[in-house]
Amino acid sequence: MLVFNKSKEIEKYNLILFIKSYKPDFYRVKKLLTSIKTHNVNNIPVYLSVNDDDHDYFKNNLDYDYFLLKDSDIIPCDIDDPWRYQQVIKASVHRLNICNNYLAIDSDSEFIKDFFIKDFIYKDAVPYSLMHEPKIFLEVMEQINMDSQATFF
Repeated sequence: MLVFNKSKEIEKYNLILFIKSYKPDFYRVKKLLTSIKTHNVNNIPVYLSVNDDDHDYFKNNLDYDYFLLKDSDIIPCDIDDPWRYQQVIKASVHRLNICNNYLAIDSDSEFIKDFFIKDFIYKDAVPYSLMHEPKIFLEVMEQINMDSQATFF
């Protein structure tokens, strides 16, 4: 594990894997990191960002090859809503100036087969993008009485 140091000159990667997590998801992120270690054929660098209060816990309890960051290393954020807070952190990784592209992965994810840079970047330059309209998802949220307008927008 490498602790991120903003003042140190670092190589700028074409692609990194970025994980935003926190202590309640510790065992999920541990499982994700294990799957990355198993299937990351091109050794794409992994950056894990955690709430500042959880930093020491992750530092002392994970033993993988990844860079550990405090959320405040990315951007100071005082939003109280946990979902919105993590979206701000994920959307601000570019501020670190450590990569041209990043794949933000939720800590409850897991890789089940080998993956390569070419799975995410076309000809070493252009990232693949996938966009979809979440119409069905939003309709389901309304059916279970969640105010999708207030929750997701």
